[in-house]
Amino acid sequence: MQQRTNKKIKKRKAKRKLKKIMFLLVFIILGIFLVLKAGLFRIKSIDIRGNSQVKSEEILKAAGLSQGQNYNFTEKNKIILNLKKLSFVKDANIKFSLRGNLKIFITERHPIGEVKGLTSYIIDDEFRILKTSDNFNDKLIDIEGIDTNKYEIGAFIFRNDKNLRSVSLKLLNSKYKDEIKKISYDKENLSFTLKNDIEIIFGGDEKYDYKMKLLDKVFKDVEETGKNIVSIDLVSGDDVIVVLQDDTNYENN
Repeated sequence: MQQRTNKKIKKRKAKRKLKKIMFLLVFIILGIFLVLKAGLFRIKSIDIRGNSQVKSEEILKAAGLSQGQNYNFTEKNKIILNLKKLSFVKDANIKFSLRGNLKIFITERHPIGEVKGLTSYIIDDEFRILKTSDNFNDKLIDIEGIDTNKYEIGAFIFRNDKNLRSVSLKLLNSKYKDEIKKISYDKENLSFTLKNDIEIIFGGDEKYDYKMKLLDKVFKDVEETGKNIVSIDLVSGDDVIVVLQDDTNYENN
């Protein structure tokens, strides 16, 4: 008898608890509706910061935001993703105050190289295509040997080739990045030319760190001996093959 009574009491408590939860949900939904209807989250001003390559109008269009509309906090991540689809936008953030002030913070990508082809492109240090190019810019790295017909603005070069993408990204973040004048590709191999016109035949991503150490040793030897180098071959054999300006070469173990 006592057990039945306890069960009835538990059922009543569960029903009361469920009613309270339902009431709270209805209250929250109604509150959100009234807040939006009253325009408490209405955008009164928009401030865009950090953009120099992308026009503010283009940013607002991608974000789908305008002054006077209501701001939906749940759409923040979606808006940021849409902004990052713009070729020059590397990252973005949004802050909204209850006073109605919306701030959009943009981190832009910066041009580092120019890919030559039937269609020429400007790329950043992540090999993302930023825009097409009509005129050669000697301040950018000259990049050759890529089939540009495969890509469009906003795409990442070598997205389906892990080997070339990996070695390319490492090279553009290496100690030599500011000294590179040209990068050339031939199938799975990469070569690059420095601003002093020394060509380095580097190959692919395999043994990257080892090849970089060998390269450092060669340049150290050049500094100590004063040799005039034309090219450094890191892939044709077990030893480094260095061609000198007088058409001779030496091997460095």
